This record gives sequence, structure tokens and C-alpha cells, in this order.
Amino acid sequence: MDSICGVKTLWMKRVVLAIVLAIVAISTLSVYSTGRRYNTWWFRRMSTVRVNGIENGFMHRRWNNDVVIITRTDTAPHQSYLVVLSGDRFLIHCGDWSAPSFPIFPINHVNAPCSFFRNGANDPKADNGIVKTLIIQPQSVEFTTVSGKRIKASW
Repeated sequence: MDSICGVKTLWMKRVVLAIVLAIVAISTLSVYSTGRRYNTWWFRRMSTVRVNGIENGFMHRRWNNDVVIITRTDTAPHQSYLVVLSGDRFLIHCGDWSAPSFPIFPINHVNAPCSFFRNGANDPKADNGIVKTLIIQPQSVEFTTVSGKRIKASW
């Protein structure tokens, strides 16, 4: 009986040690990749996203608030738009990728899902935003899509 309990205790210690080592490894890699700017972290922001005045979506922001990803949930699949708020302000459709609804997630710069190379320009399901309709205000972003939908994100 004592040997069975000893085996269980040893097994449990090994499982706990493996879990702790995995957490340390993942944390170390995350800190390293963020510090080297390989990953950018996106945080879900308390906001409202309206499509033609009806609340349908959510928004993430980059840690320094210069870029947001607006995701509309009135379509299946959901559609996301990357909006640069500072400098050369612009808007791009994220193609067949849409932001997860998680409160925080990373995006790797090597294979970024929202880029000019992977946008929805040739996707028949994509409802691309019209850049010349983009209005950026201190607490909101607003634009019209090709199908005539009015998207407004406020925070």
C-alpha cells in the first residue's frame, strides 16, 4: 500500500513539475518575442461596434493605442478591419481572418493576418471598407463599406 501511494505521489510531482516548466517556457518565449518585437499583443477594449446603428461587434487595440482591429459580427464568417489611427491613417480588410473574441491575443509580424498581401480585395465575401470614408475622432472610428454598411466603433 505504501509503495502505491509513493508511486502516485512521485507521479503527481512529475506532472506538476512538467506543468510548471511548460508555463515557464511559454512565458519566457512570450517575453522574448514581445521584447524583440516579433509579436504584438492586442487587447479587447471596452467599446461598442455598430453596423448601421445596431450593435454587432467588438474591438481590440494594440498596446500603444495607435492601431485597432474592428470585428463585425453581423456576417458569417465575422469580418475584421485593421485601422491605423496615427500617422498615415488607413483602413484595410483582414481577408478571411477575423480577430478572436479573446480578451488578449498576439499577432506575429512575420505572417500578420491583416496586411496588404492577405486582404480581402479578391474575396467575394469580403465587405471591404472604403478608405476615403474613414473618419477618426478621439473616441471613435467610422467608415462605410463597399456594400453600403456604416461601421462605427466608439470607446
